[in-house]
Amino acid sequence: VSCSIPFGISGAVAPVFFTQELKWSSESYSQIVGGPGMICGLIAAIMGGWLVDRFGARRMMAIGFLGGSIAFISFGLFESVWQSTPLVVFYLCVQQFFVSLSTVGKFALFMSVSWVRVAGTQFTAYMALLNLSRSIGNIAAGPLDDALSYGQIFVVCGTILAFVTLLLPLID
Repeated sequence: VSCSIPFGISGAVAPVFFTQELKWSSESYSQIVGGPGMICGLIAAIMGGWLVDRFGARRMMAIGFLGGSIAFISFGLFESVWQSTPLVVFYLCVQQFFVSLSTVGKFALFMSVSWVRVAGTQFTAYMALLNLSRSIGNIAAGPLDDALSYGQIFVVCGTILAFVTLLLPLID
């Protein structure tokens, strides 16, 4: 469930980062996230259903987590990229693609490990835990913002995702 913590952190930090650090208008940021970013997420969600059926939920979660991890860490380490709007837009699109791909895998896995007799309740509990982990990320964003640079925060997000990937084989 800790897989949503990095998305909670970045969800809280990114709007401030883009408007204050990169000097984007809030409208520009929203248009990129809600336009090309959303389209990349939609493509991943559509592809993800087919890919989960073909390769399995855990594998798609792993690809989504590792892809997101690489995107977070790369973006955090290469601050020179931050001045290139096309590269930053590419990062936002890639990140949304991998978030959506991992989400499809999570939902499929949650459904497959739910007992038939209580599937609705069990699936709902899994979803609530995802929301809780995202909220934990939102809460952690403040102290991280006080202690770390933006680049370091993105690296932390990527590191958490990489660690979560290592836990996937333990899910039964």
